[in-house]
Amino acid sequence: MSYEESSHLARRFGLAISSSGLEVLTSPYAQTCQQEVASLLHKQCSLAMCRSKTRHSNKQGRKMVLQLDGVYVLGQPKEGHCPGLEVKSVVLYPQDSPNQRWLLADKCCAQELLPLVVGLVHQAKLSPEDTLIGLGDGAPWIDNAFHHLNALRITDVFHAVEYLELIMQAMNWDDDIRIQHRKLWCKGEVNARDWLEQHLPSPDIWSSWDEVSLTALTYIETRLDSMAYQTFKAKGFPIGSGQVEGMNKSVIGKRMKQSGMHWSDKGAAAMAALRAQTCAKHPLLAFDDFRFKAFSSP
Repeated sequence: MSYEESSHLARRFGLAISSSGLEVLTSPYAQTCQQEVASLLHKQCSLAMCRSKTRHSNKQGRKMVLQLDGVYVLGQPKEGHCPGLEVKSVVLYPQDSPNQRWLLADKCCAQELLPLVVGLVHQAKLSPEDTLIGLGDGAPWIDNAFHHLNALRITDVFHAVEYLELIMQAMNWDDDIRIQHRKLWCKGEVNARDWLEQHLPSPDIWSSWDEVSLTALTYIETRLDSMAYQTFKAKGFPIGSGQVEGMNKSVIGKRMKQSGMHWSDKGAAAMAALRAQTCAKHPLLAFDDFRFKAFSSP
């Protein structure tokens, strides 16, 4: 909740505490949470590095889904404008129990996030028999994390369809046909490689497309293996990154994108970490583990 909402709720229980007072109390709590989560996951990352990253086995294991994405919140005003700060969000869950989520969020660069993600996967006790499915929008930092973890990569189908739409427009397809093909992709009834082989015109035609259309084509052509949606659906794999996008909206956005809110880098990182652990089904830390560290007894 925002400090204003929390202060109003406290008054209903006869507790008089101002919004500024709540902020003073929350700051060390959130910062300690972020520090303790980072410390735990760095230790787990070190343990993971001692083991092989290969995941090949004839035994049947779990299917674990790892989704990564970024969401922007407003930074503090600088020279008349408010810069956007990217909070990176991570969701890890068993495919057959998506509500059993581990969550991680931080305002940091991709290089700093990677060991935290590795540690999170190790914390979830993945075995060589388990299949790790990496689902994201194809951003380089996300693909790099999946590559490092030796995950099976799947490009979010709804992002893929945005680029598909540009290609179909370049081919002058009418609205009804484009809608039909978008639905086929979103339902997982199409493999991108097969679709291009069947519908893409010859190079002498598409080479004359504008830069936007050619960029869209390159996006799909370089991710054909991760856009085998029909094959993935047949294996029971997810093809949409709705879990992490839901986290961006309900965990990060609901608390950090309210009207008038502006964040420092340090404040955004701390609050994002705290929100992730508060809303996770499997928090990485017990409440008292960092509550008493944030407010230690004399």
